[in-house]
Amino acid sequence: MYKLKKLSLQWNYDISENMTIALSTDPVLEAFFTMKDWDFIRHCFNDLWEENEFEYEEKSVVFEGQYVNLYVNDNKTSLEKEECLRVLSQLYDLMIIGANEDHHNVRYETWWQEFTEVNYKMKCKIEMQDNIYEGSL
Repeated sequence: MYKLKKLSLQWNYDISENMTIALSTDPVLEAFFTMKDWDFIRHCFNDLWEENEFEYEEKSVVFEGQYVNLYVNDNKTSLEKEECLRVLSQLYDLMIIGANEDHHNVRYETWWQEFTEVNYKMKCKIEMQDNIYEGSL
């Protein structure tokens, strides 16, 4: 299994241009998972769940077998699909919790319910994969 380079995701409570802050030894992971607003999530969460390639602003994703290639501008890094799913779920959790704590109006937008449902599905898929890996199923 590919070992993910160190990556830390956190909600940004400061008043700055970023909602989330990603810290990593890999500059592509850092740039990819740092969110300045809700647009990336709103436009891409379904494509990520359905494993469709997409591009939004300077970020893009290409699914290639068991790997996911993440691009920021022309820079690329790769993650195993399962690991990418875990990181996305962490990011989604962080954004959902942050939106709730900040009482953000995004929670009332039409796409929000579907976004939270996709996050739940991701968690179920991760749990099933863990159970298969551990031999529980």
